[in-house]
Amino acid sequence: MTDKLGNNTKVSSGQTIRGRVENNPDGSVWVIQMKDLSSDYSSLISVPHLVKEEQISQKQLLRKGDILFSAKGNNNKAYLFNEDHPAVAISLFFVLRTDESRLDPGYLTWYLNSRDGQSYFDKMRGGTYIGNIKKGALEEMEIPVPPIEKQKKIAKLSELAMKENHLLLALAENRKQLVETTITQNL
Repeated sequence: MTDKLGNNTKVSSGQTIRGRVENNPDGSVWVIQMKDLSSDYSSLISVPHLVKEEQISQKQLLRKGDILFSAKGNNNKAYLFNEDHPAVAISLFFVLRTDESRLDPGYLTWYLNSRDGQSYFDKMRGGTYIGNIKKGALEEMEIPVPPIEKQKKIAKLSELAMKENHLLLALAENRKQLVETTITQNL
């Protein structure tokens, strides 16, 4: 069975912040920017800048299970927010909040980043110089909706595959360092 993403998910814009986001050590709310995410959108690679709570709208605060979708540019990927820290996403992201009784957020994140999802975005991307995905195009996206238990299994498999990939990359880097150290010591 397929359904439109908008029938199962609330799509809203991230927090609008005028000017550059400056880190405030006295702040308590993270502001997640593109630079804070790994290239595959699987994790935060840096601690986001902090702002004071009164600088942001309470309705913009992220919840565990929210999906940050990069709507601007030609890299339209999704990141599943599962942090225990108060945070908002900047307005370059759409924030997707699923009806979890019908659509698992981990599954939706996997689908948005899948070959089929990315193919859809390639067709729907507007703009001549900097591409962007419009909210309406995202809401109209047809997605397969298997039973929720199957969605959860797919999400878990995707998560494990990403962890395996990170471990293989770390292993390759460690092996490279070992070889270089061995060669250098034997000069």
